[in-house]
Amino acid sequence: MGEKIKKFLKEDGLIYLIICISILCFWLPFIPKGLVAGAEIDFQYSRILTLIQSMQEGIFPPKVRPMHMLHYGYGVGLFYPDFFFYPIAFAAFLGADPMVATKVVLFLLIAAGGITSYRLLYKISGNRFAALVGEVLIMGSWINYENLIYGAGLPHLIAYLAIPLTIIGLLGALEGDRKGYIEYCIGVVTLVLSHHLIFFTVVVAMVIIVLVHIKVIFKNPGRIAKIIGWSMVGVVFTTAYWLPAVEQVTKFTPKVLVEVNCDVLEHILSFEALVKRQIGLPLSILFFLSVIAFVILVIKRRKMGLDVWSLFATNVVIIVMTCSKTLWLSGFGEVFSFFERTQRFIFVMTITMIIFVVMMIREVFAVSTPAFLEDKRATGVIPLAICLALILVMNLYNNPQFYDVGSFKRLTASYELLEKDWNVSGGEWVPKECEPTECKDPDTSRANDGSSADGFKHDYDKYYEVWVDLSKEYYDVPYVYYYGYRAYLVDENMNPTQELKVTLADSYNGLVRVYMPEDGEGIGHIMVTYRKTAVQKISYVISMGWALLMIGAAIFTLKKDKALHKRLCMLT
Repeated sequence: MGEKIKKFLKEDGLIYLIICISILCFWLPFIPKGLVAGAEIDFQYSRILTLIQSMQEGIFPPKVRPMHMLHYGYGVGLFYPDFFFYPIAFAAFLGADPMVATKVVLFLLIAAGGITSYRLLYKISGNRFAALVGEVLIMGSWINYENLIYGAGLPHLIAYLAIPLTIIGLLGALEGDRKGYIEYCIGVVTLVLSHHLIFFTVVVAMVIIVLVHIKVIFKNPGRIAKIIGWSMVGVVFTTAYWLPAVEQVTKFTPKVLVEVNCDVLEHILSFEALVKRQIGLPLSILFFLSVIAFVILVIKRRKMGLDVWSLFATNVVIIVMTCSKTLWLSGFGEVFSFFERTQRFIFVMTITMIIFVVMMIREVFAVSTPAFLEDKRATGVIPLAICLALILVMNLYNNPQFYDVGSFKRLTASYELLEKDWNVSGGEWVPKECEPTECKDPDTSRANDGSSADGFKHDYDKYYEVWVDLSKEYYDVPYVYYYGYRAYLVDENMNPTQELKVTLADSYNGLVRVYMPEDGEGIGHIMVTYRKTAVQKISYVISMGWALLMIGAAIFTLKKDKALHKRLCMLT
């Protein structure tokens, strides 16, 4: 073991030192007390706090958080996957400070993303320097900085770090690499369980890559069959996320599906804004130089691999999709209007540009390797200096005050945050009839004739109780409607005596409407709560069962491979 460590430090020690520096430089604003107060930090941190509270109340998985949205309940777990927030919630559940747990988990995710990116880029380039440059570019990219520091887009960050795994895994799979299929599948699953719109932009890139490889696919149809098969593995594994979401949109119309927050035509990036701000001059210059190198090598008739051609084509197409107003004025714009703004493509474009830069460093070095890399100390002082300079330049380009951590606005988060506004981001994924800012009376129910009844909520708003006039037609109770709410008439011991019909209050702010019994009379005590639907329960069983099956298959394969290796060793 000691020899292995010495060998690692000798060969890769400086490489991983630079990786750690790039990670720490990006992480620097998170070191002081509090969280960096990006635009969506209230919403994202509210998600974490309500996840913790729901688990404390025994609600698991908490698709609808009854205490969210000023106690009106919000289906944040139905449409925003919580998979990567569970480590934070479990740590807090065991007694850790939620804010500290959030910082630690984010750091671990960023570190894992940086190290994984380096290893993947080294895999496709075979060059430590090229892979290290790529990792530094990924950590210091403008979109990475802008998203997490200015926007507090925690799910965006996770999706961003999964893109290299997805793209490079797909390239490997198209070449028949066994590990490529697994990398691709893990990348797709991570994207789906972090941010679905970024996933769709990555799908666009993957389609272009597959089309460039069409000849290879025709010659090796088994490869695309395996890719489809591994895609299905990912689809089944993520059933617990997407199936309950699909069920909900069949029962009511969420606002986000009918009222897009903004018109894409009003949010098309200019080429200048793309180069100077969204991608940033450091990466834009490196990409431009890589394109020049690509054209020169093609003119000189150097044979380029399909991986290079596919990444070149992908970047060209996505640049056009990001900046072309003509394209969005066509039928294409109508179909893909759900992207809302072409800036959505910057996440995947940043990664595809970086991969292309790494590939072109590989190709240029294959023609003529610089002297400083021919030295046995190829990972020594000069590459170290180049990468450190790149880290410094990119971070200062993103923000000249980057290393002044006191310049960042901070949020000292606590559970009091849940009493501030409604914390629902853009008000998405509520019924189209609902206006969150009109949800102001979390204990009051209203009857069909305009009269009201005051009740109360308890157990972190999990239950709502109210005494009502049973002669009324219905009462709209203070929960935002999601399919799965149940209402019961209860006796003095809180035992249900009759289940009542529940629908969407389409004429009153999209709340839960509870119908009184036919021929009802007198005063009745009703209780309303959210219950898991049959579809949700089935989706959990599918995802859990599939995960256990895949773990079992992996263990069996490893044992089989070890046994085969042992037999081969005995024969030789």
